[in-house]
Amino acid sequence: MSADRPFNGKYSVRFEPRASKPLPLHERGSNAGAVESAEASAEKPHGFRVLMVISQENNYHTVRDLFHQSADLAFEIERALDLETATTLIEKEKFDAILIEEKIESDSGLDWIREVTARDLQTNCVLVCEKGSSELEDAAITAGASDLLEISGLNPATLFRAVRFGAERKKSAQHLIYLAQRDCLTGLSNRMLFEDRLQHAIKRASRSKQRIGLLYIDLDGFKAINDTRGHAIGDKLLKVAAQRMVDSVREVDMVARLGGDEFVVILESLVNHEDGIIVANRIVDALQAPFFLDRQDVKISASIGIAVFPEDATDDKKLILSADRAMYLAKAHGGNCAIFASEGKNAKVANRFALEFRMEHALNNGELYINYQPQVDLHQKRVLGTQGFSRWRKPTRGDIGSDDFFPLLEDSALASKVCLWMIEEVCKDAVAIRTRGIDDFIIEVAILKRFFLSDDLADSITNVLERTGMPAESLVIGLTEDMIRIERRAEKQIESLHRVGVQLSVRAIDTGASSIARLENHRINAIIIPEDLIRDAPLKKQAAASVKASVAIARELGIRVIAENNENELFLALLQNSGCNIVQSPIELLADNIKGLSTIKKRMIEKEMESQAELPAPVQMARRFRKAINRR
Repeated sequence: MSADRPFNGKYSVRFEPRASKPLPLHERGSNAGAVESAEASAEKPHGFRVLMVISQENNYHTVRDLFHQSADLAFEIERALDLETATTLIEKEKFDAILIEEKIESDSGLDWIREVTARDLQTNCVLVCEKGSSELEDAAITAGASDLLEISGLNPATLFRAVRFGAERKKSAQHLIYLAQRDCLTGLSNRMLFEDRLQHAIKRASRSKQRIGLLYIDLDGFKAINDTRGHAIGDKLLKVAAQRMVDSVREVDMVARLGGDEFVVILESLVNHEDGIIVANRIVDALQAPFFLDRQDVKISASIGIAVFPEDATDDKKLILSADRAMYLAKAHGGNCAIFASEGKNAKVANRFALEFRMEHALNNGELYINYQPQVDLHQKRVLGTQGFSRWRKPTRGDIGSDDFFPLLEDSALASKVCLWMIEEVCKDAVAIRTRGIDDFIIEVAILKRFFLSDDLADSITNVLERTGMPAESLVIGLTEDMIRIERRAEKQIESLHRVGVQLSVRAIDTGASSIARLENHRINAIIIPEDLIRDAPLKKQAAASVKASVAIARELGIRVIAENNENELFLALLQNSGCNIVQSPIELLADNIKGLSTIKKRMIEKEMESQAELPAPVQMARRFRKAINRR
């Protein structure tokens, strides 16, 4: 038998069932913690997995050898040298038994067993000690251990019985708990488990500042079916209805039966209120389809009340009450529908669905178009590129600016579709301009957070670039500062955009030095400072100093700074004195307010205009720019 070899604070060995003579000990270590069996025993059945949290070498070898001697079935043994390693292992892997010393260095094995029991990790713990006592045995059982073993006098039979019988008792106890927490008819969670899960979900949501949706469901017409067609049909109906509900939600969501024909669904990590109504409507649709039971068509519908934590209630009982009341409102409206506990949310959802319908119609009928704002370098006196904004040419209201409808799409399923349409449109326009010989022209388009966080962000943009022939480095994807604060998810998405090859800009919400310095970690190419952040800068020293410091830091980091919507000469003078030479503004405003510039080098008009010695005046240039940039 070879000596144990440590690996990352743990040891691993395996004992196979005994044949005519003891089998050799096989050893290995792995980061993943999986145990590899010997090649000769690869097809033999796996037995008990045992974690030995024993730091004393003599005690460890004594117990290990006893396992070897009592190997009437296969034992897979892991060894952890400290409680931290043991905790990590049991969180990732399943063990049939844990043997833990009374003392692990300065830590208490009893305290660790209490923690494991409190966390409901459902593992059979056996406390191992040098010398036992009735007091220690009582303390071990109270803490949650299944047995107490004295190493002195321990024999293979006693060890085998403690490990195996303890595991069987644990499984039996777990099965009883399962039965106590389940609805015996449908197999769903019952009221007791639902209330426990809801309390824990609210605690998690409070810590992480997230929403929880609670759906309270009542089956319309079930009582009449149960009374007229019999309880057997009624029971079958409840079983099938329960399965349809489960099929309508995510795996992480809980569906529970409270009793009779009342059910509830817990929707954790609810991104927005509308997602709750989407799930509820999915359940409504699933339940209104006919049920074919005992050669009979049975039809029911569902009334669903929706309550959202923390807006509708901040504790579990009030949240249930809010959802229950909303369910009765749904019944009062004739059933077969879902209603929010808050009237405001119902109106918001109705408005959002109406917007989605109108926006879908606008996309399909050419009512959306792109309007551009040039980005001008005041120092070099040339247009570097432009940013495209969507506008809606609505027949009944005229032109609607993007500020009036674009943010409303954030919670809409159309968010990605509209963003991709915008990217494709600006790419087509940019390619048309590049065919006129202007190769260094860049074009920018801002996207919504929902699209930014989508799984196919990089692939969908890549497809647009390939379809239009647009060079990736000439496209700038505009983000907002709150998008890049989503930490790990943002890092993954930003990295995927870098791999595509596009440039990135960020619309700032703060001109603080730390805010701008943070952008370096994401390799941002440009920062756009909105007008409202620096409107008072020309007249207030503190605001002016903040602008200058921000521009200086950005330039030091190699990030170009673009100031938005310039309205007067003082503002332009401050920007230039601060080192910010790039401004972005509507064409008319730019032409009217760039005083002292009789010409702007034209980079997006026809090729022959490049040879002119005297370029058009700003207003004339602006008109030609608008005409050329909108030409396809």
